Amino acid sequence: MTPTEPSSLGPALRRIRLVRGWKQSAVAAKLGVDQSSISRLERGDIEPSPEVHERLLALISARLDGHGDAGLRRLIVNAALPVHLICDATHRLLAASRPRESQWRRPVSDLIGVTLWPFVTAEITAAEASLEARGWREGAHLAGLRVFTEANQSHEVPIPRSTLLWECMTLADGSVARLVSDIEPVRA
Repeated sequence: MTPTEPSSLGPALRRIRLVRGWKQSAVAAKLGVDQSSISRLERGDIEPSPEVHERLLALISARLDGHGDAGLRRLIVNAALPVHLICDATHRLLAASRPRESQWRRPVSDLIGVTLWPFVTAEITAAEASLEARGWREGAHLAGLRVFTEANQSHEVPIPRSTLLWECMTLADGSVARLVSDIEPVRA
């Protein structure tokens, strides 16, 4: 059973809009909606239509910029520990270390740009649901967040029973990514 993907698009939109200095009216024009819809979407009062949802994902999705984020990509890929970087809003994979790739049964090249949400555990789902209350998207994430998780049942992208560290990073284009590191394997 796959957990339901969280709806964090409104807060993510607000964050990237503020970082990039966009007015709600400009975002509304890009998405083909009115300004009041953007306001309601950011507050979580409404969910976007499927068409607007896709345009919104394209607008807020984090990407590792070829030049501005090249050093970050290189650090992650060459890290000695199992780490990966995802878009904070969409959970799409941006980069992974070789030790992380060796844990997975699918090559990282097949997973880049793919959401990792179908592989999460109940503990990761609960931690994700707590982010708003913790002020994650308002900058209260500076020390990172430790997340204990049981193992998942995926053969493609297994997650071992462990403690993870989630750290928020702003990329060169102003989008937000999350570095996920294994910090403590847990023995049964």
